[in-house]
Parts: sequence; structure tokens; C-alpha cells
Amino acid sequence: MLDIYHFSNPFSPTCLKTEERLLYITPGLATRTRLRFIPLINPDTVTEYATHRAVLTDQPTSLADTIFHVVCDYKAAQIEGNKKARNFLVQIQQRVTNQNLPYSEALSVATAQQVGLNTDDFLHNRVTDDTLAAVIADQKLAQTMLQRQEAAIAIDDMLTHEMQLVTDFSVANLVQTFGPHLGNHMTPLALQQQLEALA
Repeated sequence: MLDIYHFSNPFSPTCLKTEERLLYITPGLATRTRLRFIPLINPDTVTEYATHRAVLTDQPTSLADTIFHVVCDYKAAQIEGNKKARNFLVQIQQRVTNQNLPYSEALSVATAQQVGLNTDDFLHNRVTDDTLAAVIADQKLAQTMLQRQEAAIAIDDMLTHEMQLVTDFSVANLVQTFGPHLGNHMTPLALQQQLEALA
């Protein structure tokens, strides 16, 4: 069993590309795999929202607020399943990062509809205490797994009880990292070619 955690900057084009590559890589691994995306948030922002119970439906006024909104939306989407949540996060990132659309509640709801989320539940869940608790739990996990708050992939191998931390998201390094875990139907060279084609 492999647990793969991608700790990311939600609006980094590099992190977005890495998430797209991880979505391609993980189904081809020989070992059962759990893939988790954990967008990183400035710790002060989390504390401010938790302490003052800021209203999430307000239009975010800073990049830190926007990231916090996106992460809460992602955690709300996760209630309906990790696959839908990962798809939701990648779609939001593509729209904000690649298409230069401003983040808004309307964009978030449209994206939720596109990926098949129940929008009534989504709107309710994005502002609950449980969602905030899940966001805080993810940030605490990041603090325990990362030496400093930076984008990284952590691979926890339950069989060997070893954890590998990867901060180089290049195709060559991803192939080197995941090559030993590939199933019989994919070679490292084929994986490299496929990942390069995703660029």
C-alpha cells in the first residue's frame, strides 16, 4: 500500500501540472495506492478564520483568503469522494491559473456542478465546522510531514515503512520515483513518454 500526498501551492502552474501527472501515474502503479492532494495554506490565515469565524461566502480580498476559500471548497467536495474532490480542485486551478478567471463563489459552484457534486450539499458543507476542522487537520499533517512549508510529494510505503519526500517535480524525477512501483503493463520509458505528452 502506498499513500501519496501532494502538498501543493493551489495556484502554482507547476503544482497543477504535477497533480495532473499524479492523476495519470497512480492508476498504473502495481501497488494499491491512495492519492491525497493537500493544498497548503498560510498558517496565519487558518488561525484567523478559526478564531474569528470569518464568513466564507464573502468575496476574498487577498491571495491568502482566496487560497483558504479554495481549500475549504476542496474539502467540502471531498465529502462526496476523493476522486470528485481531486477533479474539482484541478478544474478550479485550471480556470484560475491557466484561464486567468477570478475565483468567486459562482466559479466554485459552476465547477462543482461540472464535476457532478450536489451543489446544495456543497454550499452547505463549505462553511461547516467539520470542513474547517478537516482543513486544520490537513495543515497539521503537512507540518508533521514537511520540514518546511513547501510544495512536495510524500510517498509513504506501508510495506517497507519508509517515507520518501520529493520536491523535484520534473518528468525525469517522477519517472525515477514511481518507476519501481509500476505494474507490468507500463515501463518507465513509456511512462516518461506519456508524462511528456501531457505537457
